[in-house]
Amino acid sequence: MKYSQVMEQVRTSAIASALSSHPADAIAQVEDAYYQQISSICDMVTHDHIHLLLVTGPSASGKTTTAKKLALELHVRGKRVNRLSLDNFYKSSDELPRWEDGYQNYESVEGLDLECFERVMQTLFRDGRAQFPIFDFTAGRRAEKTFELTFDNHTYLIIEGIHALNPVLAPAFHGHRTVKTYISVHSDFVNDQGDLLMSARDLRLTRRLLRDYYYRGTAAEETLKMWDYVAETRTQYLDYLPESAYPASEGFVQPCCDSPLDSENVAENAYFNALRHAQHYVYLMTPYLILDNEMTTELCLSAKSGVDVRIITPGIPDTPYVYYVTQSYYPELLRAGVRIYEYTPGFVHAKMFVSDGKLAIVGSANTDYRSLYLHYENCCQFFGGQIVNRVKEDFEATMAMCHEVTAEDIRRVPLYKWLAQMFLRLFAPLM
Repeated sequence: MKYSQVMEQVRTSAIASALSSHPADAIAQVEDAYYQQISSICDMVTHDHIHLLLVTGPSASGKTTTAKKLALELHVRGKRVNRLSLDNFYKSSDELPRWEDGYQNYESVEGLDLECFERVMQTLFRDGRAQFPIFDFTAGRRAEKTFELTFDNHTYLIIEGIHALNPVLAPAFHGHRTVKTYISVHSDFVNDQGDLLMSARDLRLTRRLLRDYYYRGTAAEETLKMWDYVAETRTQYLDYLPESAYPASEGFVQPCCDSPLDSENVAENAYFNALRHAQHYVYLMTPYLILDNEMTTELCLSAKSGVDVRIITPGIPDTPYVYYVTQSYYPELLRAGVRIYEYTPGFVHAKMFVSDGKLAIVGSANTDYRSLYLHYENCCQFFGGQIVNRVKEDFEATMAMCHEVTAEDIRRVPLYKWLAQMFLRLFAPLM
């Protein structure tokens, strides 16, 4: 069993246990987790200005519900949103493909009027508005009535359906960036003893029974007759998702992000972890060395314990007063045994840690107050592998073009400059 499957089983077991003891709290937790996923998708599309969202998944997986949640969240953020269901493009019942026993097969992409869909979408993208069909499931055909949708650079369009990611629909979206979302109930619910409470398949069936009865006028008996075909369909929806091949590696990569809106200082903790576990060396490159007391303490303790701690900073600053503050930390660090190098050709903007040939951190987080406490940052941690050695090689190549700061350099600092450094350091949390 894959690790992800094990973790999913653990999670659902915990949920099932919580449902037995505190159902209201458990439901609230699940709803909150669901909302976080919805919010994350909306963050991405608004940040990247992607106005076309495709939502897919197997029958009764929650596509329509998710599309509605996405639309609501975008609306709350002040965005104009339209939703479109591919169900409206089904062929009439007498044109639908059939299962082996003659039941109508709504799961096949051949049941969609693809020509109509592409034609309407072209009109929408060209003219900014188009008339869309309405499929009447009770009658088994399209209604005479249509509805109008609009689309422009200020409108988000959410398209949901079991074939939303099918490549045969891709020509209709040509020239438009899309966000592709797959929805699925992929875990069974088990209790602490491992007993099955409800399978993922049965949960989908329950949803399908309710949907068919209330919205499609289909009796439960008919849904149950078709369900074996629907549940066992060989359509592999995940095959529609793009895949990237990554070469095998002996190491691991852990992406991480940091936000000022939570209580976790992820970037700073990652740096602390590198310093606290280093046994031989820690190399640090940063454009802005504006340290809080905790980071200063960790750097000094590592150096005092015998670890080779080296820091590369710019030799030519982009901001003089920030450079003054950076240099104000030199005396304390040098006394503790930290070696400091200034890049003589100019300014360095890289932010990276590397330690013991085992760990490297590369990302956007500077060692200053703004990055560690106030900014949104992204980093990658590399554990083992050639990438760690390559980061170290880059550091050493950069260090060869640096001037090592010595105690004599500190003694030669003019009094006015030292006073300026001390004064500006009072404002370090603002820099």
